[in-house]
Amino acid sequence: GAGATISPQVHKRVHYLICTQSAIENLTQRIRQAIKRNVDIVSVDWVKNCIQEKKRVDVTSYVCNEVAREIMMEKERETKANTTTSSVKHNEGYDSDIPQDDNGGWSEPVQLDCCCVCHENGDDKCPWCTDCNINLAKKQKLENV
Repeated sequence: GAGATISPQVHKRVHYLICTQSAIENLTQRIRQAIKRNVDIVSVDWVKNCIQEKKRVDVTSYVCNEVAREIMMEKERETKANTTTSSVKHNEGYDSDIPQDDNGGWSEPVQLDCCCVCHENGDDKCPWCTDCNINLAKKQKLENV
């Protein structure tokens, strides 16, 4: 082994968050936590190089903190711009933009599936789901066979 201790979470005893470029570009939860907690974000190439050299290589050139912060700030700017643009669009609307129909603007109701866990467990005799749409559909399917 390389002599490292691995933790699945980013906490105060973590020295480096080892990650791929893809994780940085997608601002994964761990990347965001590392930025928030000032944990150095380090390219996985550093670990590969340490193993290859059979020693602990200087980490400085593998630290990706600035790149991650720049991506995070860019995404925050995009989010802020989208929020501002959408709120402006909503305020500029006119009543004539709202489609007029017989329902007074309401959509047709949609039957939602049952949320009981019995369907995942295969329990067909659940006392709470006797008339849910999933069981009714099963009964109808059996009758049509």
